[in-house]
Amino acid sequence: MPPPTRRTDRPAAVKGPGERGMTLVELLVTLTLLGVLSLTLLGSVRFGARTWDVAHESGAARDEITLAQNFLRRRLAEVVAKDRGVAVGDKDGYELRGNGGSLSFVAPWLGAIAQGGLYSFEVAQTEGDLMLSWRPAEADEEELSGRAAALVGRRALLSEVKEVSFQYFGIKSADQEPGWHEDWEDVSILPVLVRLDVTFVDGQRKSWPLFVVALVGG
Repeated sequence: MPPPTRRTDRPAAVKGPGERGMTLVELLVTLTLLGVLSLTLLGSVRFGARTWDVAHESGAARDEITLAQNFLRRRLAEVVAKDRGVAVGDKDGYELRGNGGSLSFVAPWLGAIAQGGLYSFEVAQTEGDLMLSWRPAEADEEELSGRAAALVGRRALLSEVKEVSFQYFGIKSADQEPGWHEDWEDVSILPVLVRLDVTFVDGQRKSWPLFVVALVGG
């Protein structure tokens, strides 16, 4: 009797639930979810970058305003006394004069090239900037055309300026009470206070804090 033949072919193993391949529907759902996650991640990255840019711009605007206020505060606090006999324009002895849109005064300053002394400053709005101009107060035109010309300069204190307003508090004449004035012209004494208000083109990004300086000689 021949021995029974051994069957070598075995039925294919049945795959369990964890071994099944992905169906087309499952693949589409997975790709859709990956797309949604990618868009969400990209939006988060863009939002973070925009937040960084806004914070950087706001910080730069605050730095610009702080530097401008500090410079003006220090210079105005040192306006020279009348007995120095310094000429401001054609007003001999007037340490400070101005109106609602501009201010001129004389004060000591150590310039960028280490040349100290008294300087005549002018602060005024020019187009969209608050400009600062300076020159040696005691130099004549001949000196300014020579070696002293390097001490003359002009730069923007503030940018994106919409409007500026100077005001002056004090007594302009003996028959007046102390009060705020829109100009300080042809007055032989200093005002007690000088105020500067600035509004910017973008008022949400730039805000000018209250700026009032007490003049020592006022």
